[in-house]
Amino acid sequence: MKKKLYLVQIAISLSSPCFLPYAMGCIAAYLRQDPEITELYEIPQIVAMREPVETVLSRIKDPDLVAVSNVLWNTEYNKILVRELKKRYPGVTILFGGHGIPQNSDYLADHPDVDYITYYEGEKTMARLLKALARHEPLDGIPNLAFRRDGKTVRTAAAMQQELSDLPSPYLTGEFDALKKLTL
Repeated sequence: MKKKLYLVQIAISLSSPCFLPYAMGCIAAYLRQDPEITELYEIPQIVAMREPVETVLSRIKDPDLVAVSNVLWNTEYNKILVRELKKRYPGVTILFGGHGIPQNSDYLADHPDVDYITYYEGEKTMARLLKALARHEPLDGIPNLAFRRDGKTVRTAAAMQQELSDLPSPYLTGEFDALKKLTL
């Protein structure tokens, strides 16, 4: 049975039209091109509209993993969202990434609802993390990742992992097709 992976990038706008979730669109396009990931994970439409937390929670059904893109305008909202997700689904795994997560602090120690953090580009890190979690493999060899082990934060080596030409376009792969109807 496939695990459910939700991708969340809440827009700055409080109403339509909103900005398309480009970072999560890139990640979704990258993940969907990998047959192993599509065999292991169901990836519903990206959650992007800034709505009341309860409304967003109603769109996320039985998640196994929720990946959240954080930027200046949505990080506080995202903290509330994942706290409520953990209450509703105690076994859900939460992954944070994005520019809103400081790289020089122990963010995991201060945010117990967050299980993993990705730094820099998220596409390859997230793909490798998803595979390692499914295979129950060690995470130490995955660059740009932070996680907890024995109550302490482990940070893996930082590494630039890709050229832009390595990434599929979320516009060309159709990631935003369903969302465009919401933003027009």
